[in-house]
Amino acid sequence: MTRPVLVPAIGATLAVLAFATSLLDLGAARAVVLLAAVAVLPGLAVLLPLRVARLGPVTTAALALALSPFVLGTLATLLLYAAFDVATAARVSLFLVALGLGAEAWRRAKEAGAGERPAGEVAVGDRPPPLGAAAVVLALLLTIGTLWPVTQSNRVRASIHGMLHSSILYSIVDRGVPPENPFFAGEPLRYYWTFHAGAAAAADLADRDPTVVFAAGNAAALLAFLLLLGRLGADLFGTRLAGALAVPLGFLSLNPLGALLLRTRTPLKTLDEIAAGEDPVNWLTAISLGDERLTATFTKFMNVSSFPQSFALLVAVWLLARRIVDRPTVPLAALLALVVGACIALSPITGAVGGLALGAAGATLLLRRADRPGATWACGALLAGLVVAAPLVAIGSGNAGDTSAEPPLRLEDDGTRYAEKAEDVAFTLGPILLLALPGLWIARRRGAGARLLVGSLPVLLACALALAFPVKSEYKMVRMAAPLLGVFAAGGVAALARRGTLPLGLGAAAAFALVVPTNALAWNVYRRHAEATLPMSADGTRIVVDPAAYPLAGMYEWIRTNTPDDAVIVANPWRRMLGKHFAGPHHGEEIPVLARRPVFTDTLYYMTDYEPDQPARNGLLQRLYGGARLTPDDERALAMLRRPIYLLLRSGDPGFTKAALGVAQDRRWERVHQAGEGVLYRRTR
Repeated sequence: MTRPVLVPAIGATLAVLAFATSLLDLGAARAVVLLAAVAVLPGLAVLLPLRVARLGPVTTAALALALSPFVLGTLATLLLYAAFDVATAARVSLFLVALGLGAEAWRRAKEAGAGERPAGEVAVGDRPPPLGAAAVVLALLLTIGTLWPVTQSNRVRASIHGMLHSSILYSIVDRGVPPENPFFAGEPLRYYWTFHAGAAAAADLADRDPTVVFAAGNAAALLAFLLLLGRLGADLFGTRLAGALAVPLGFLSLNPLGALLLRTRTPLKTLDEIAAGEDPVNWLTAISLGDERLTATFTKFMNVSSFPQSFALLVAVWLLARRIVDRPTVPLAALLALVVGACIALSPITGAVGGLALGAAGATLLLRRADRPGATWACGALLAGLVVAAPLVAIGSGNAGDTSAEPPLRLEDDGTRYAEKAEDVAFTLGPILLLALPGLWIARRRGAGARLLVGSLPVLLACALALAFPVKSEYKMVRMAAPLLGVFAAGGVAALARRGTLPLGLGAAAAFALVVPTNALAWNVYRRHAEATLPMSADGTRIVVDPAAYPLAGMYEWIRTNTPDDAVIVANPWRRMLGKHFAGPHHGEEIPVLARRPVFTDTLYYMTDYEPDQPARNGLLQRLYGGARLTPDDERALAMLRRPIYLLLRSGDPGFTKAALGVAQDRRWERVHQAGEGVLYRRTR
């Protein structure tokens, strides 16, 4: 059996074995097998039928890792819309993956039997330079080393808002799609949730809680990200050395001067306090000039979100855009469109940057190769991909609709903020930009595709300065530019070393001396943070908190098992801003993740600020916890939900005493349970 046939055949066999494993109770072995399977096989099932030439086994594996969250999330979403539950949707998705790989193996075997050359194969001399073992080993070592703290502590796995994303996942599991906003009951979630649908399927297959599944997804995304950085470096500069150097320099390139800030700054919390459970951001602010989210690239892979997966896909967009401009083919265009669509679905702002590269590639093809049939077909595929991606924008655009707090996207009109962003960009990227200058100069002679990526950098940075997103998310564009600059820096060092202009050892040592210190300091913060633990365990896919360590956990469990599935919990959301949350203040209200019921409203932030009824619901809570009677409008707001309404008063709630006195005088509230630090009431009419 030839290799083109063997790869999908092995994939199909592994998918069948994974499907069988999902039906058995094998403990940790089941989790390892299933998480590994869903990390790569869904992407492989979509990638192989495209028959894209000149990828190579390592790049194919990296692209499969990058695409799998989107493919699994899309399959799960479609099946959930078809009224399957998550458990069934997860297994049907895995079966469809096995079916797709098996069909591709049969198709290739049939072609081989007929003596046809398998589509996608190219002559040896036409292949790009191999990535090389050094790049692969570096990618593996960096993935293992970076995420080691994640394996040691559930506190690190929970990250800064892991419970928030777990609440979204549970909303999908319990109430289907489109998911209800667990932080604003009765309204659909306006946040990109394809990622959470895929994670819900993976959690059910592996029988593990969401934090473990999110961590495994981040590990797969980081490995794909690093391998694709190496592939991009090798493609741009034509050498294995450039590919090997692109892995660490692309990964470590953000904020190289951050360590110097410690000369004049003191962290908000000591390392001992971080080890006791304080969030790492309280230390990392000391080594970031402005936005603490720009401390280091790796910190995004330590936190729960869909950005790590979309970040890997963005590097894939750059890689494929460069290739299609220099050698357009329809399969390559189809793959590029698919990757951009996946990027949009997982993280719209990252997808927008990928869309810029896609549009630039299409425009370049039209201008340079309009007379060639291959280019025409490729452009057609690119446009078709954008049409296909449009519904994904609608599904996954998150709070990109009208918001009560701020518009979703606008030109930056605050001069002070503009100056702050310019200073941030200069500080966090200036040194790596200087290091990348030789590579940028050399790349201009490496074809139109390389020049396209060189030209995309100033556009990306201009967007970061000129645009304003909700919660200042334009910082992500600065984060996205850093790895690309790192790749050009690696190419410059490699090219100068090959020409004898700069000794390789000296160039590499200077580059690593620049980028390593800040990353080492930041990683040490997470290493110390791994000494902390949460009173949290798991019962299969369910997150469980020890009532002995956190008395309210018993009340939440009673709510989960004794209230109707469609119940809505009214509670005071401001308590978590006083540190009264089992995982920390940035995780959203804890009721949806522990009691598995949506809350009437949460505090004002990006999960609620776009809801037009948020001010009214907030006013209801203020009156309730101020001891005042509810107004007729308040009564209508509760009645309009047409669902069982419960009120949870928790010791330590701001206004607890006034609320308890007011509820005691209102016969429409009936006390149904009291445990530990909580009292639960049911609305009778």
